[in-house]
Amino acid sequence: MDIPKEQFKQQIGKLLKYMMERLNIQEPPSKLILKNDEENSKKPWSYTGNYNPETKNITLFLTNRHHVDIIRSFAHEVIHHWQNLNGRLMNQSGIAEDPQYAQKNSHMRKMEKQAFLLGNMIYRDFQDIERHGNVDIVNESELTNNTNGNLSYSDEDALEDERIAKAEKYFSIGQDEEESENNYCWAWLDGRLQFKKGNTHGINFGHNRTNKTFKGWFDTNTKILSFVFPGSGEEKTVDDIPEQVYKSLMKRFKPNHIEVF
Repeated sequence: MDIPKEQFKQQIGKLLKYMMERLNIQEPPSKLILKNDEENSKKPWSYTGNYNPETKNITLFLTNRHHVDIIRSFAHEVIHHWQNLNGRLMNQSGIAEDPQYAQKNSHMRKMEKQAFLLGNMIYRDFQDIERHGNVDIVNESELTNNTNGNLSYSDEDALEDERIAKAEKYFSIGQDEEESENNYCWAWLDGRLQFKKGNTHGINFGHNRTNKTFKGWFDTNTKILSFVFPGSGEEKTVDDIPEQVYKSLMKRFKPNHIEVF
């Protein structure tokens, strides 16, 4: 790092105070961990920092980095802390263990997008205010919504998140590329249950046929069965499954749980 550690900590402290006031953050991060890691700094794509939603600790990597760049990383991680305090990082256990969660998980991708945009913009505002004095910031409401921890997060966004989460859940049942050949793709056709291992409904039974009937997957590992109702009407439950279809599925697959879509 290119400046004395005490001076660096003072700048971090001023930025944290600014971000807490601007975003109405009621609780600061539990701990700031500053790491000197020579090995990490030599990597072409070295790590810069991280946030732990369970401990609420922020870790920053210092070796061979300019202090402005390190503080930018801090601003990014503070946004994750803000998201966490507002419940936006809840129920994401295990996801962060996947090094490509930002590419694979749609919700966490939104959280990263928010952290990059909001963290960088607030840090830019902080720098300009430090250089030139305070100023009223235009279009502030478009950038932040202090009451719920979201970035212009509308009801439509919430519904889209829900739809994406539901789709991800559906594709997680029996359709993993490495395991799908061991799981059963099923459809209700010609008044009876038909099923085949692996492939897709379109390949196994024909697209035109399966788009208009009950269908789903049975995961032989988890014993979970997915059940898709045709059309896009009102919300359905297991109780809405026709009795004959239900009995056939239970007799053939004996699932521990049925997930309805």
